Amino acid sequence: MFFFQIGSSSLYLFAVQISGEFGHNNDPNFQRYKNDALKYYNEDIAWFSYSFVCFVIHVSMLYKYYARPSDNDQGKKTMLTIYMIILSLTRIALLQPYRMADRKLKEFSTMKWIVLFVLELAAVIPFFFFKYIMGNNTFNCYLIDLMCLTGMFIIYKMNEMANTRSGDNFLKFLHLTPQHSQKALKRQDKKARPFKVDNSIYNMALYTLIDPVLIDEMQTEYVDNSDGKVSII
Repeated sequence: MFFFQIGSSSLYLFAVQISGEFGHNNDPNFQRYKNDALKYYNEDIAWFSYSFVCFVIHVSMLYKYYARPSDNDQGKKTMLTIYMIILSLTRIALLQPYRMADRKLKEFSTMKWIVLFVLELAAVIPFFFFKYIMGNNTFNCYLIDLMCLTGMFIIYKMNEMANTRSGDNFLKFLHLTPQHSQKALKRQDKKARPFKVDNSIYNMALYTLIDPVLIDEMQTEYVDNSDGKVSII
């Protein structure tokens, strides 16, 4: 599960990068430069992972049934797992993105939630025809999927409540701060952050790429005064 979370983070940030390369403005308010990417997109990644992790789990189970067929209900488990994969993809399509580029929460219609919960609950029906339920991995994966969808609905409603005065006290009680909007800035308001060089080989490598002239300075400062046996380049 942990590695699935890492995978969802990498995939989400990769998608943001690709959309930017194709000309989509991912930061119209010029606020993203203030934060680390993971911190800035933390809630968005978490929202995406609720659907993506479920998708990967069902795909893993489908591979498991192909590589090591089950002794009981093999066909039923395979068909239900395929249904859950399609349902996970449907959820990703209907409930993305979590926030728009200006960081305002995207509104999802009540009909979308009804459709998703109906499709989710419909997956319970095949289990009545299974030979075994207790200890069934397919059933356990279904429970995870149902809990993720329920959690997404609760989070969405909490954020929706945050937009009203009635939800202020409730959010304070939970120590939550809604991040659904930002102050719009212009490009000229964007301030450059100083680059601080730490004692890290990665930062030094980046620094030399940014300013190649630094290589000559380091050559003079650290190598020319040495025994001459070591070179920066």
